[in-house]
Amino acid sequence: MAPDALLIKLAALPDAEILMWRGYLSALGFLLIVLARHGRDTLAAYRRCGGIGIAVALLFSLTTCGFVLGNQYTRAGNVLLILATCPLIAAALSLLMTLIAKGFYERRLEQRQAAPRRGVKTP
Repeated sequence: MAPDALLIKLAALPDAEILMWRGYLSALGFLLIVLARHGRDTLAAYRRCGGIGIAVALLFSLTTCGFVLGNQYTRAGNVLLILATCPLIAAALSLLMTLIAKGFYERRLEQRQAAPRRGVKTP
């Protein structure tokens, strides 16, 4: 883990100011990486991200806000423990969603098999 939690505690700045600087520096870092990889096609690379890219950026912003605010209002160890459990929570949610989808598709398959087909004579 990076020393972000410690640096946020040591900064002793208001929440909004930490979020502003963290956002600006993250955006600058992403821009430099895209510029290095795509050069003149940087704008086209951002356009190709589309709606999913915008959604990912918004969710990343929300996690950054949660991380900074969590560090401001609780101990850094609590925030880092929560972050460490994120892969477990993601795996559990993935399993749950897979089971729900499997049940949904099995039900649809049963309904299709039970429904008489148009134009097909049954013996």
